[in-house]
Amino acid sequence: MNAEVLTIKGEKFAIIPLAIYEKLIEAIEDAQDAADAKAIEERIARGEGEYMPASVVDAILDGESPVKVYREYRKKTQAELAAEAGLSVDMIKKIESGKSDGSLKSLKAIAKALNVDLEDIV
Repeated sequence: MNAEVLTIKGEKFAIIPLAIYEKLIEAIEDAQDAADAKAIEERIARGEGEYMPASVVDAILDGESPVKVYREYRKKTQAELAAEAGLSVDMIKKIESGKSDGSLKSLKAIAKALNVDLEDIV
């Protein structure tokens, strides 16, 4: 590959065709994606995470309540989740429907009962 070198104010720059630049950027992004995937797999191997089915991720991305999606994935009823989180069933219903955001304390209890990070449900 031929690159033209240009010096501006004592600093050297390589001028390459745009198509080559775009391929280099794509290769860097692919390498970063691979590194991210490897880091996630290592966390899971250490017991620090788990794989989620695409249906769970898709439901959340489609705007469904993360609390509801994770609750259903964990095969819990609203009553079971409420009991485990120390909340009322009505509060779980309000959070899942979006009628209430829930307090930080409530959301932490729900996250713990669902075995997910707080960030996963907010």
